[in-house]
Amino acid sequence: MLRILTSSHTRNRLFTQTSLPNNIALNEKIFLVVTDKGGTFVDKGCNIPHRAFDAVLKKHGVHLSSKQIRKPMGKSKDIHLKELMNLPQFQKQWHRKPSQQDFETLYADYNQLQNELLQNVDLIPFAEETIKTLQQHQVPLAFTTGFPSATTRIVLNKVAASLGHPKVVISADQVSDKSRGSMVEEALIQYKISSKNYERVVFLSDSHNDIHDVSRRYPEIQRIGITGYSVLLNIDNFDQVPTQILNQKRQKAAEILTKAGAHKIIIYLHELPSMLYQIGNELDQRGVLSQRILAFPARRI
Repeated sequence: MLRILTSSHTRNRLFTQTSLPNNIALNEKIFLVVTDKGGTFVDKGCNIPHRAFDAVLKKHGVHLSSKQIRKPMGKSKDIHLKELMNLPQFQKQWHRKPSQQDFETLYADYNQLQNELLQNVDLIPFAEETIKTLQQHQVPLAFTTGFPSATTRIVLNKVAASLGHPKVVISADQVSDKSRGSMVEEALIQYKISSKNYERVVFLSDSHNDIHDVSRRYPEIQRIGITGYSVLLNIDNFDQVPTQILNQKRQKAAEILTKAGAHKIIIYLHELPSMLYQIGNELDQRGVLSQRILAFPARRI
């Protein structure tokens, strides 16, 4: 049965700290963590892409709701824009069927504004501490993102002082279909993870689109949804939302992520190391292979 963690005040102490005891060999339980970046480790609520899409559309005379703009989040930004342009509400305000040139104009404007806004990208709380804990326990980590490579470099440079330089970062334009499943596939290949070890791989994201795509492509992989600053909350300024409303939105996001295929739900990043330990213990109890087998996995179509 899927378990949704709720109030941080009622959680076991194990889930309220970032660190784990040094004698826990977490890397013998979890062989790889693949994670989304925006809304998970940086940029609360994926607000920078949202602000950029909203401003560019309004510049060209199109007004869409925040919920409509955020719905495709997790997908590559060009696919995201195309989905927005296919909305009846967009085409009604565009007054004609959008052309490829229309797309290229909007996408160029979007990228320019987004890259400017990313100069002020923020970290999700506990991002730095969580990275350090995973490093201390020698758990391999791969970042994935719907940004193109040029934009990813901007983000990495802005947060390098806090998050360092990740060994593996996969942008949407580095895989053929720009899907999250293909980005996960690339991470498995780069870390030489055998298909026999896929159950000891964890994917983390705040986006139901990401969770669904990975569950469809790699059902063996453990999937964790994170709600704390998820795009699903549809919040522009977290400081202005009452706690009760925020908790209700997070519970709803947990339900959406679970329906999309998440096995576990956490609220904040500081819960991740202990959740990984819990998942590892559950895999041990089920007798899942704990021997690491290096391989060059075949690509899945």
